[in-house]
Amino acid sequence: PTNIRIVKDSAGDDGLRAGGVIKGGPKKAGKMFQEMRLETLPKFKDVPSSHRIELFKAKLKACCVICNFKDEKADVELKEKKKNTLLELVDYLNADNSVFCLDVLKALMVTVNANLFRTLG
Repeated sequence: PTNIRIVKDSAGDDGLRAGGVIKGGPKKAGKMFQEMRLETLPKFKDVPSSHRIELFKAKLKACCVICNFKDEKADVELKEKKKNTLLELVDYLNADNSVFCLDVLKALMVTVNANLFRTLG
């Protein structure tokens, strides 16, 4: 079995507040995203079906980080990883809509909230 987990800091904090807001701003967000090592999260096809919901939630949580979109040269690698992960989530939803349980919908709303209602200042 594959274990899926979000990397937490030494204090046991995953960097998120309620509503998906990143504590510490964009610098902490970028660092947190790198610590999650999205590239090490397996593809859905490589995970037994019994672990796919946890993988889906882990990928959603990883996508809650906010990138610096004011500077197109900032966070380039982070933006690309996040984009690819979001596209993978969309592809998975298109292929298997049985993932829609209450826990996944809550995680999805946190991710949408974090990305759609980020500070636009």
